[in-house]
Amino acid sequence: MRIDKVMEKIDFDSQFGSVTEHMITVLTAIIVIMFLISLWRTLRGFIILKMLKKNADNKDFTTLQVSQLKTSAKIDFIFFSPVLIICLLGLIYVFVLRQ
Repeated sequence: MRIDKVMEKIDFDSQFGSVTEHMITVLTAIIVIMFLISLWRTLRGFIILKMLKKNADNKDFTTLQVSQLKTSAKIDFIFFSPVLIICLLGLIYVFVLRQ
């Protein structure tokens, strides 16, 4: 009876892959999504700060809008840049070091 259970487990692993492989796949997908979001937000913050610096004398925005844009861009940099680096390190680990 006990050998049958072991054989069922081996058969399941050979058919569908191990649970560890599936967890690594899911975690890799989450890391890739976080990487793309962080990249987008970091680039967005960079573009906003560049635009505000270039058009400093432009009167298209009110003072409040400019300060809000600067604040959101700085928050993007402060939070999403480290997340971007951490996700990049995670991707390097998954694709390079786990082979």
